[in-house]
Amino acid sequence: NSALQTSLITRLLFFNDTLWIGTDKGLYFFANESLEKENAFPDLFIKALEKGTQGTFWIGTGCDGVYHRKADGEYIAYNSGTTGGNGLLNDCILSLSVGIDSLWVGTEGNGVFLFYNNTWTSYNSGNVPGSPDMNHILDVETTSGNQLWLGTVSSGLIKKTGSLWVVYDSLFGLPSNRVNCITPVNDTIFWLGLGNGNQGNHLVKMDVKNETILQVYDTSASNGIAHQNIWQIFIDSKKRKWIGPNNGQTGLTVYNDTSFYAYNEFEAGLRSLRIYDFEEDDSSRIWAATFRGLSVNTTVFGLEIEEEPLLAVQPVLYPNPVTIGLSVYFQLSEIGDINLRKITLADLTGRIILDDMYNISGLQIPFDVSPGCYVLSAWTDRQRFSYKLIITN
Repeated sequence: NSALQTSLITRLLFFNDTLWIGTDKGLYFFANESLEKENAFPDLFIKALEKGTQGTFWIGTGCDGVYHRKADGEYIAYNSGTTGGNGLLNDCILSLSVGIDSLWVGTEGNGVFLFYNNTWTSYNSGNVPGSPDMNHILDVETTSGNQLWLGTVSSGLIKKTGSLWVVYDSLFGLPSNRVNCITPVNDTIFWLGLGNGNQGNHLVKMDVKNETILQVYDTSASNGIAHQNIWQIFIDSKKRKWIGPNNGQTGLTVYNDTSFYAYNEFEAGLRSLRIYDFEEDDSSRIWAATFRGLSVNTTVFGLEIEEEPLLAVQPVLYPNPVTIGLSVYFQLSEIGDINLRKITLADLTGRIILDDMYNISGLQIPFDVSPGCYVLSAWTDRQRFSYKLIITN
């Protein structure tokens, strides 16, 4: 339903009134409520997007190195071919972090590279004291005081301060040695997303200044919600934490420092429960990069819904006013082999009134409702239909 030529959305970056969208097949941008392809960039698998300086940004690709997009739209490629034998030795990029005058590049297999004064410096298991397994760098963050933080596949969280390297792993108290994402609140408090499966508790709040784990969020600390295989944690302008899993089972979770709320893909309009990135635009909309497409959320009295045009449906005008206890029938007509899979009905406080799974076409579903405003979503094996239902008395 857009200019996207793929549904796998990998990374998001908003700046200069434009949302840049990384996919497995190139780069797109959303500006002035229109989504278009960036034809000047090749159709490469994008693994990282990072804002640069002076209107520029950096792109890390699956196995084609790093690209620097200049303010005028020109792209400069840095890879093993263009940087020479002492340059970027691995073209498979997993993460990026931009400093005032430097770039850190996390790779898949050769550790982390520093690009400074047009010179590349490599740090890996072979030349770092203690030889930690740090060849796969899932996330890179820099903080003041020239501190570098690395999320690794099997050695936990690694800190570099000058020539000193420190490892924080399961012996330190982390519930997993796989650190997928590092989200600093400031130079003291970090949120960490961990794990690679559906066992354990993978959301951690850490005081890095005092080297203390403040909280490992299990179900008792998260309103009964399990946090597993956390791929991304994003802090929006309202200080809410958007927690994206990559296990396809648990939903997106939002934490406002008081309580947690989980959104599953049916209730919230998410395209998938595999979430790779978040971003916020200048209208305070939250965008989610998912395995099956790009989702944008707007808030209606606490209920997050995705706005989409209705497809292949005919609206029905019900008589108003009505009496309390109106029985409404929802019917999806048979169209080929399309089957109705799920239907949800929620009021504008987010309270779920109906949430059932089905496996039949042409089904009539009755439900009793009182006068009020509702959000109705019906899911098939191919499409999703959304309604705003208003019943007056």
